[in-house]
Amino acid sequence: MSQKPNFGKNNNNSKELVNQKIRFEKVLVIDDDGAKLGEMSSYEANMIAASKNLDLYCVAPNLSIPVCKICNFGKLKYEMSKSQKENKKKQSQTKLKEIRIKTGIASNDLNTKARHAIEFLKSGDRVKLSLKMFGRQLATPEIGFEKINQFLELVKDYGQPESEVKKVNNFFDIIIIPKK
Repeated sequence: MSQKPNFGKNNNNSKELVNQKIRFEKVLVIDDDGAKLGEMSSYEANMIAASKNLDLYCVAPNLSIPVCKICNFGKLKYEMSKSQKENKKKQSQTKLKEIRIKTGIASNDLNTKARHAIEFLKSGDRVKLSLKMFGRQLATPEIGFEKINQFLELVKDYGQPESEVKKVNNFFDIIIIPKK
């Protein structure tokens, strides 16, 4: 027979050490006000927390004497998840978008590729321009550098090269970062 779903109730499978899950002989207890109550058994600490209608939460279980705090665990967990969401929002994730061209690209096609690159740069992403060269073209890399310079000239108002052109196999690569 299957069990009834446990919606809205505390999940006992969580990894946090709270209340009776704390099985250490001695713990260092900190009150909800931040005052040290001293070293005591985890049973005594649980009794103190229960008398205040609060939870005992193990903050640092890996120390020689684990540190536990008496607090409202539901409220603490909510604040921790809220701060994690805030930190996640603050992190700006820039993506690297790649645009590939060849040496024989027409000027209209190059303008179209440049427009796409400008859109990427406006949204804050970095752009990797890859120029593919075939066979005999590798003997004259000046043609490739000329196309790369034309492209850079088209996007110069929105981005700038991060580094010099790098040759990887049959490709000449350059990364363009957005201007601030």
